[in-house]
Amino acid sequence: MAPLQKKTALKKGGKKKFVSVEEKKAKGLKLNQVERKKMRKKAATAPEPKVELTEAEERLFSRPALAEAETVEVVGKAKRVSFSKKLEHTKEFAKTDVVAARPSKTSPGKSILSRAAAGKTEPKKEEPEDAAPVEKRRIVAKRKQPIQVTRKVKEQLMEMDRKQRKAFLLQLKANKKPEVPLMQESKQFWEKIRSSKTSETERTKLLTKLVETIRGKIPALAFNHATSRVIQAILKSGSKDLRDAVFEELNPELLRLMKSKFGKHIYVKLLRMADESKRRIMFDALNGHCVRLLKNTDGAVCLESIFNDFASAEQRFRIASEFYGNDFMFFRDQVAERNIADIFAKHPTKKKAILDNIREVLDVLIDKEAFKYTLTHRLLLEYISHCTNEDRATLIASVADRVAEIVHTPDGSAVGMRCVWHGTVKDRKMIVKNFKGLVSSACKEQYAHRMLLAIFDSVDDTVLVNKYILSEIGASIGEVCENKFGQKVLNYLVSPRDPDYFLKSVIDMLALGDGNAHTKKPSAERYKELFAGIVEPLLNQLAENMDSLLLNELTVDLVRRTLRAPQKDDLFQREIPNPLRAACYFAIEKVVGEEFIPMNRHAVEDLFSHLALVQILRSDPQFEIKLGDYFADLPAEQLQSFIGCQKGCFVLVAMMEHGTEKAKDAVRAAVKPSFLKKYANKGAKVLLKKLEAK
Repeated sequence: MAPLQKKTALKKGGKKKFVSVEEKKAKGLKLNQVERKKMRKKAATAPEPKVELTEAEERLFSRPALAEAETVEVVGKAKRVSFSKKLEHTKEFAKTDVVAARPSKTSPGKSILSRAAAGKTEPKKEEPEDAAPVEKRRIVAKRKQPIQVTRKVKEQLMEMDRKQRKAFLLQLKANKKPEVPLMQESKQFWEKIRSSKTSETERTKLLTKLVETIRGKIPALAFNHATSRVIQAILKSGSKDLRDAVFEELNPELLRLMKSKFGKHIYVKLLRMADESKRRIMFDALNGHCVRLLKNTDGAVCLESIFNDFASAEQRFRIASEFYGNDFMFFRDQVAERNIADIFAKHPTKKKAILDNIREVLDVLIDKEAFKYTLTHRLLLEYISHCTNEDRATLIASVADRVAEIVHTPDGSAVGMRCVWHGTVKDRKMIVKNFKGLVSSACKEQYAHRMLLAIFDSVDDTVLVNKYILSEIGASIGEVCENKFGQKVLNYLVSPRDPDYFLKSVIDMLALGDGNAHTKKPSAERYKELFAGIVEPLLNQLAENMDSLLLNELTVDLVRRTLRAPQKDDLFQREIPNPLRAACYFAIEKVVGEEFIPMNRHAVEDLFSHLALVQILRSDPQFEIKLGDYFADLPAEQLQSFIGCQKGCFVLVAMMEHGTEKAKDAVRAAVKPSFLKKYANKGAKVLLKKLEAK
């Protein structure tokens, strides 16, 4: 049996396990991260190793001239040099490489794993002497702001230990902001008040206790982002007595509240919850400060709220008149007129000064959020309506890209219409392009749709209008058609300024833009090109939804005006392709062909739809496609059932008077005079005369 041998320590996988990291490193093997860390730690604590030099090296480095020489040239055979007897490997150095020797301070791990020498780098470019110095950015750690104390307090702090000093500084900080504990306590009340689990009785008690807690300190809490919500909760859920207590303390701070980022919400809440007497107090606080408030981002919100939602006509005038200048403010109470046009008529010498003051404010507001507010729109309208042509052109050029933002108010819409009427071709192009994506919503707004009517009246570039306006109307024709203001837009495209549909005041308002200097194309040609851009989506919408459109009081007029023959008051001749007209007539035939039951809603018996049918039937002689021929294809029993009501009889009379022989023969075959004599209504008598006539 072989003698037992001492087993070597092996790792899993058969690798040899070294006694120390130094041994592993000496073998030239790669160290892992933990081993390198151990080596660095050991090297940092170990004393610097002594470097043993040979006799030749000592003579070489001891020469004083060597240190002063710039270059050292040594010619001789390479020599084997050993720096340590402990190393197992030696390295051969050339004497020319030995210029200076210093003990290495680098850790062993880093010396072994040192990277290869970097490649050649280009020399740095020399900067010119006159070049401006470039400051290098330094990353500075954020430090707490030191607390400034007096010399006496500092001496006290120096006598304290660390724990006492910390407590003293916290107390000092609390003394500088005494409302902090009150804020914390009020927020705890607020959390309970706004919880849905709190009953109404408990909420009332908490609100009362909260007001008692913060009484006398409410102004200090109103300007904080968290505690301002606490005060809003009191105004929202508190009783009248609690709201009065809050208002009484905040009354001296109303202007500060309006200009505060968080206090403005309290002001608006006060405004909504206040009665007439308190609103009058809040309104009086504005006197002399309106111009400054409108220029302030937060103050403009509060001023807009009181001007647009709560101010009377007299109060609105007093707010707007502050923008007329300080000179006007002195004699404002002596002026009986409350309209700027009347003021200019009565005091013409004040006109230039007032307009200059308004323009000075508008120049500041054009690029601000306040440009969208109704007070700004009023000032814009007053200025653009009375300034000179040169000033008007300058203003239009500066606001053309923002007109689409202001057309939702009555004054803003009027300003936008004047910008279209008096703007240059370039201004009009910018206005139309900025409506991209907003056309559908503009069609459905009470005042914004007027802006579109002004564009249809004035912009000669119908290709531009078709691209940016009519294409969006066609894409959302269903939504526009169901809206009452959208109906006005579509009816204007079909029959512009029709006195039977549009109010005289609207027609007169649109007539203000006639004869402007920048519209050259004849109106009939422009309206015809615009109708051609909308006719296909419009007629497709009518054909697909005829059953609902024909029986709807809102939309039946659009069906009638679109399909009827041109009238003497029409401003252009509508041209509808025959396939589109035929599709609409087929849809009407389908609706009329439904079973007719007297006293039940039917297109023939309905007050508005039967008028549309009669007017379209009377237009048959002027078109190749005729509605009477479609009705002639209905069953005779269906046509005969129409005589059950007077309106149905007049539909048949229209077929007899204006239809082709096919339509007349269909009526004669369906209705017998002997049977018709049993009906005594006027429509039956007229139809009987038509049937008995040769």
